[in-house]
Amino acid sequence: MLGALNVGRRANDFASLGVVLCCQGLLIVFIVGVMLSFQVKTIDVIGSLYFADSLALAGLLGAALAYCFAQIFPTSSMAKGYFLGVVGLLYLLRALTDITHPTWSAFNPLAWLYLNRPFTENKSLYLLGLFFLAVGLTVVGFYLANHRDLQASYLPTPKGKATANALLLSVSGWLHHVNGLLILSWYVGDLVLGAAYGSIYGQIDTFISSNHILKQMFAQNQQNILDAFTAMIMVVLAALSLILPLLLIQRLANEEKKQRLAQLLALPISRSHLYWVNTFWVILYGSIGLIIGGFALASAAYFSLGKVHLAIIQHILIATFHQLPLMLFFIDAMSLCFGWLPQLSGVVYGYLGYSFVLAYFQSLLHLPKWLVKTSAFHFLANYPLHAIRWLPSLLVGLLGLSFIFIGWLGFSKRNLR
Repeated sequence: MLGALNVGRRANDFASLGVVLCCQGLLIVFIVGVMLSFQVKTIDVIGSLYFADSLALAGLLGAALAYCFAQIFPTSSMAKGYFLGVVGLLYLLRALTDITHPTWSAFNPLAWLYLNRPFTENKSLYLLGLFFLAVGLTVVGFYLANHRDLQASYLPTPKGKATANALLLSVSGWLHHVNGLLILSWYVGDLVLGAAYGSIYGQIDTFISSNHILKQMFAQNQQNILDAFTAMIMVVLAALSLILPLLLIQRLANEEKKQRLAQLLALPISRSHLYWVNTFWVILYGSIGLIIGGFALASAAYFSLGKVHLAIIQHILIATFHQLPLMLFFIDAMSLCFGWLPQLSGVVYGYLGYSFVLAYFQSLLHLPKWLVKTSAFHFLANYPLHAIRWLPSLLVGLLGLSFIFIGWLGFSKRNLR
């Protein structure tokens, strides 16, 4: 209806692009303001602008890529899935090239985020590359949009099966059917990423000394470089593994938004049964993904280091299981939002990203301790760099369990959307 008015066919597209530009502009102002408020000598205005601009341009590049996929694929779920797949593939390729052929990283757009080297060299070339690539993808997206019919796509909608699968006779089977491809692809990503990082343990000194940013990040832990590297990689693996269960809960919320849960609950299936079955599988899927990444990291590290450093392998496995209470906390926080206000699920994603940035860049940016303590990754000890604190781990797990029950009460009583 809006397209039929005197606003043009691409009015919605330009409006969405305008919102993205405004959000990234506000993000630049916010990041620069926060970083300058630390009043650290090494964090100057120019470096803060380069750092903030790289993050904002990454957002614009992601929006442009998603816009192109929205024109090609027939459903939003397919466009989102392929978008996440491409981004994940670029991330894995960046991790591999950083380890084996660092010069090849210059051809990966995700590597341009740090190759501009904010606060040290402040290279503008990679920022310009991000900008022109985002503009080019946006132009391609508009071209594709102008040459397709309204509510059509370049790829046809896949036809469903004539008869339903036997798995669909149960709630568990339905959840496996809906999420199977996403889960499998995510496990492959966990496996490859863990193996890629584990393979460099044998040449960790060379790897860190060849990267100026990594040298800054590990400057305070030269005596325990393997433990410090393990602690940092576990943050990366935990954050990656956490996204999968959050996406699975979000998918159930999307099914409700599309009014499909009403059809399911019209059968002899209670809301409590649906909620608890989904929660069980989400926790199990998330835990398996984290364990796969941890075991891949430990296995690759074992072949890289040999039997001489068996203690490091043990530390990796303990650190993997040590992240499970944190995973339970985020899963249950998302379940709490789903039970009461599914619209607030973005808050959980935002806090996960916020916690990851603080935990990953605390040494590089010399962040104040009070700010680092607001990260969820600070709730647990930074093992194996520091000893495990069992009481905080227990409290985080119990807090997560309370979130589950509160979310169940909300889902049992509220109206479906």
